[in-house]
Amino acid sequence: GGAELSQMTAERVREHVALVNQEHHVFVGSLRDNLLLARNGAQDAELWASLAAVDADGWAKGLDKGLDTEVGSGGFALTPAQAQQIALARLVLADPHTLVLDEATSLLDP
Repeated sequence: GGAELSQMTAERVREHVALVNQEHHVFVGSLRDNLLLARNGAQDAELWASLAAVDADGWAKGLDKGLDTEVGSGGFALTPAQAQQIALARLVLADPHTLVLDEATSLLDP
């Protein structure tokens, strides 16, 4: 509170502000790798909790290798809604001070 954004460095703003929009990206690698982008060093329980928070733990637990399942190009083919859930789970893990959501849940069922 009380900090003026225009007085902060870009790096500091990025540490405290997160954006999720309708265009999300899943990187080639494991589901775990994709989640750890938000908070390197997070434990499995935290990764599963982030997936549960966005209602993605059900399908993720059904993956043959769970968090170690390869996703993205050449891996498990995610639906657009599942990819959006991964982006939202990253947001949960990052736990930023400020969220900017631009149609961040447009592909999810109500």
